[in-house]
Amino acid sequence: MANASTAESAGTDDLIKQINEIRADIAKLNKVIGNLGESSAADLKGQAKERMNRLTEATEEELRALRERADVAGRKLTESVREQPFAAVGIAAGVGFLIALLMRK
Repeated sequence: MANASTAESAGTDDLIKQINEIRADIAKLNKVIGNLGESSAADLKGQAKERMNRLTEATEEELRALRERADVAGRKLTESVREQPFAAVGIAAGVGFLIALLMRK
């Protein structure tokens, strides 16, 4: 149960990191475009758009993969709970108890 959440969180963190890198790349490209002359600006804009499109596609693919992994983890968790409901209740109670202990301090 916690593994699925941890994996999803790690994937989400990776995705956020990639999006921030894309934003930084786009900002750098915009700065370069602004500093160059008009004749080369059109070429650089085309390159920037192409790079942005590639990065956007890569990010979307990573997001699709992350969603698929989250769906698989959710299905496995649901299946596990159906197969062993008492174990699932016991784990949930144990996690709740640990959280209560941590919150008390």
